[in-house]
Amino acid sequence: PPAGVGIPLGALSVAAYMEKKGHEVAIFDSLLYRDKVGDKTHFGASLERIGDVVKEFKPDIIGVTKLFSTQMKKALKVTEYIKSVYPSAKIVVGGPHATARPEEFLASPSVDVVVIGEGEITLASIAYHYANKISIDNVKGIAYLKDGKMNINKPEYIQDLDSIPYPAYHLVELEKYF
Repeated sequence: PPAGVGIPLGALSVAAYMEKKGHEVAIFDSLLYRDKVGDKTHFGASLERIGDVVKEFKPDIIGVTKLFSTQMKKALKVTEYIKSVYPSAKIVVGGPHATARPEEFLASPSVDVVVIGEGEITLASIAYHYANKISIDNVKGIAYLKDGKMNINKPEYIQDLDSIPYPAYHLVELEKYF
């Protein structure tokens, strides 16, 4: 892989918990690709490749994680492109920057929900609420817009770490990271 690309443990942990709750999950690590695009600052898969993967899997919810603040504009380009090619999916963003500055993501109409803090239980709760057409107003650990106003529901941290399964390593080709 390109230098500095590590196994996405956070995403794999969230995926494992989602599987435990009965959801079909896929992981696409865009950093494993070196697609050539016109933008010399671009690193990873092209927007077209990401869109093709989304259209093939046809998810109800798409999680985007962004680890670093320097990636903010690129992350929003990804969410905007995904929403344009697959508008029916709910787009949920998480990661350190999303936790610290959820309003930056919610300023984009392409982002439906921002996860604040740990994502395992929170994303499963979001999925449950959307699947059952229940308002997400009571989901802990999210930021979202309601009537044009940002609402932040404080996170509830995982009390029993043993309730979280081992990361879903089977969802990625580990060889690509070494």
